[in-house]
Amino acid sequence: MKRRELLRSVATLSLAGGLIQPVTGTAVAGEYAVTRSDAEGPYYPRVDIPLDTNLRLGEGFTGEPLQFAGRVIDTTGQPVDAARVEIWQCDGNGIYPHPAAPSNEDFDSLFRGFGAMNCTERGEFSFATIVPVPYTGRPPHIHAKIHVAGAERLTTQVYLEGFRGPRKRKITLAESSNGYVANFDFVLG
Repeated sequence: MKRRELLRSVATLSLAGGLIQPVTGTAVAGEYAVTRSDAEGPYYPRVDIPLDTNLRLGEGFTGEPLQFAGRVIDTTGQPVDAARVEIWQCDGNGIYPHPAAPSNEDFDSLFRGFGAMNCTERGEFSFATIVPVPYTGRPPHIHAKIHVAGAERLTTQVYLEGFRGPRKRKITLAESSNGYVANFDFVLG
């Protein structure tokens, strides 16, 4: 099965069950499950991550467009005040824009690989990125750091549904007119 066909079937299955629901944030007795931390990984950017939500730098980038959105909330579902979300990921060929990353000289020049956003008053964030791809034994994933009032509160990774990875940190793709969309709520304790 080709990659695009696989992504379409995952999106179709998720849509068949109704609206996309955040993976974390499933209410249990009025509380949301705290998002667990995960390794930062060896390729956290060595430069300041810009406040920019568009990681795609022009037409012709390698990969499938993805609008990755969600919220930063507490365990009661309320938005976390003064939250900033950073994300970073490999390009459509599985290469990171990091000097220690294998083949980094071949990183897609039309994809930044990282960006950041100060959440809205409702705790919302949204990034124009690409669907994550697997590389050297790793399942497709997006790295994230959440800062609150300037202090790092969470470092984690979210994984693409249909691949291995923690069940409570999966994103499900749905097709849109401009590629794919996926939602995820980061829940801070």
